[in-house]
Amino acid sequence: NDPSQAIKYAKKALVLAIKIKNDKQIANSFHHIAWDVYIQGNFLQSLNYNFKALKIRKKIDDIKFPRPMIHSKNLDFSFSGLKTAVLYKIKEANRTDPHYTRDFGEVSDIFKEDIARAFEDAAIEVLVKKTRQALLESKEKIKTLIIAGGVSANTHLSREISKIVDEFPDIRLHIPIKSLATDNALMIGIAAFIKTSKTHRINKNQEEIKAQGNLSIS
Repeated sequence: NDPSQAIKYAKKALVLAIKIKNDKQIANSFHHIAWDVYIQGNFLQSLNYNFKALKIRKKIDDIKFPRPMIHSKNLDFSFSGLKTAVLYKIKEANRTDPHYTRDFGEVSDIFKEDIARAFEDAAIEVLVKKTRQALLESKEKIKTLIIAGGVSANTHLSREISKIVDEFPDIRLHIPIKSLATDNALMIGIAAFIKTSKTHRINKNQEEIKAQGNLSIS
């Protein structure tokens, strides 16, 4: 209930963690300090401490997920196996490391951040490699590379894609500003709203909406 006291103890823990060279506890201490200064309203300071924690945890890299289809010779990719790996990792951690993954009966923010970082690293590595492969195979035909949809709002992906495009000076890269990097579901929803607003007969036979992911486009 007292952020100032919490910061005081977290900083003591940080000093001890640095002394015994325990990187995981150093990161945890930075994270706890970040949370407490956030409560105090010091948002920029909180971000700074969180970045320090994330940087250390990325160096530790104790959570690493597979890169599905990264070595396949075609341009296909799928993240279904990656999502399954996340599920198994959470189940495994709940059994073997409850103090790390549990905080007052819930999965801790630290664990969530590590899972999110590891998932992002795996997904982006695959996307970047497949994009580079596509450019190499068809560089004579490709003049423009567009990163669009909700995924284009990911800063890490944009940064990594920009790096590989530097290898292809004749190809122009277009990435929308974040306010335009909307998810496809939002655009479909808006289009449906506009259409039903203009054509009321569409609403006559209302049925319960059921998601069916395997429907054909035609």
